[in-house]
Amino acid sequence: MIMKTREENFFAIRQCVLTDYPYPIDWEDREVQGIFNATYDDIIEQHSHICNRYYNDGNTGLINLNFLDHYVILAYRFANALWKNNLPIYAEAVYFSLRIRGSLDLFYTTDIDKFFMPTHSLGAVIDSHVKYGKLFKVYNGCHLGPYNIVGVDPKEWKHPKVGDYVTMLGGSKLFGETTVGNNVIISVNTVVVNEEIPDNCIVSGISPNLVFQRLNVSNSSLLTNV
Repeated sequence: MIMKTREENFFAIRQCVLTDYPYPIDWEDREVQGIFNATYDDIIEQHSHICNRYYNDGNTGLINLNFLDHYVILAYRFANALWKNNLPIYAEAVYFSLRIRGSLDLFYTTDIDKFFMPTHSLGAVIDSHVKYGKLFKVYNGCHLGPYNIVGVDPKEWKHPKVGDYVTMLGGSKLFGETTVGNNVIISVNTVVVNEEIPDNCIVSGISPNLVFQRLNVSNSSLLTNV
């Protein structure tokens, strides 16, 4: 498959956003293209360290908008950068396109560290009040959010915390004052509520009846030269 240039991908994502967003927007390339370029280059650098042929070709990182995962990554990082540069209207429009085309909810203020991997993450709800560590890998139908919020002021809601090298497999959920350590796999359909998950483990089950197994490999082995 022939890879597109950074400029081609800029115009591709612009076309998607302007097609998807339901309200008029005065899109000015001169305001946003520099932000896009810096974001794009940073993603390429991150992908160059991921040992997976969908993220690099052995020599350099890849972005291919034919892959749903790549559209999610690029749109999220771009929207986040636009927001940080005080361009919320653009951020909102890119987020809207991300939500439609990626079929997940990932707000542009969300703080996700390097090497984010939304792997076929259809139907995922990613809490924007959680800080996520490096190499956060999330699959379809995952949900992170507060718990027992009826009648509680949103300012008082408690949200999970996610460490480095955490993988959430399909249908898994983290709620409330849950803290997830480093190098953890949350198994399929696991539901964790107000629990502390230690480092280096696989967790399964439904709170309070969780089962922990030691994880004898490192999720970080997916990365190289970092």
